Amino acid sequence: MPTTTCRVCDKPIVAPNTGRPPRYCSAACRQHAYRVRKRAPRLQPERQRPAPCAAATPPDIEEKDVPHLTRRELLAWRGVLEVQTTILPTLERELRENTGLTLSEFDVLYQLWRTPERQCRMVDLARAVLVTPGGVTRIVTRLEERGLVRRLTTAGRQAVTTQLTAQGQRELDAAMDVHFQGVRRMFVQHLQREDIDRMLPLWAHIRQSTPPSTCDGPGGPDTATEAGA
Repeated sequence: MPTTTCRVCDKPIVAPNTGRPPRYCSAACRQHAYRVRKRAPRLQPERQRPAPCAAATPPDIEEKDVPHLTRRELLAWRGVLEVQTTILPTLERELRENTGLTLSEFDVLYQLWRTPERQCRMVDLARAVLVTPGGVTRIVTRLEERGLVRRLTTAGRQAVTTQLTAQGQRELDAAMDVHFQGVRRMFVQHLQREDIDRMLPLWAHIRQSTPPSTCDGPGGPDTATEAGA
């Protein structure tokens, strides 16, 4: 007989040859999934947002002189900020509408997917994702309640490991399809191959030359930047 896995604990389930295949291995898992769904916030329909102020700025207004930067340098920097504030809200909205994930939640799942055995120590996960250490803990807690990750502990060790579950893998697959389609549509399709060849070493040089930032503690916000993967 065909088999499937429980959406909560990933235990194998023998599915009947006819009828709807079971999704949970026991009543306890079914109740757990029900409680998680009840606690999950419902997405509200997005209200019509006014156009960003930048879009209303007449194109013939020149930038004024600022300290430390030439006008061209200022425009290059403002371009980074304006592109980010234009693209990220749309990527966030598309992810929420299609998968129920935020960009920061997606990034945590994505980083776990990249690692060997789909698992990573919390301290290493905090360094890899684009969120604060305190934010990582809160995000992992939310994902664990939805059955997308599980936290593992080893006797005699203080380190906690987070592992991507089979359900988390399925939801990440769907989320990657949505997210990276948006990245191509809003970013990649506007670049030539030569542009990308110049950007990769440029970003690497800036990252290597920038001192590490001081992250917020457990009381800080979820994200240092919601850039996503």
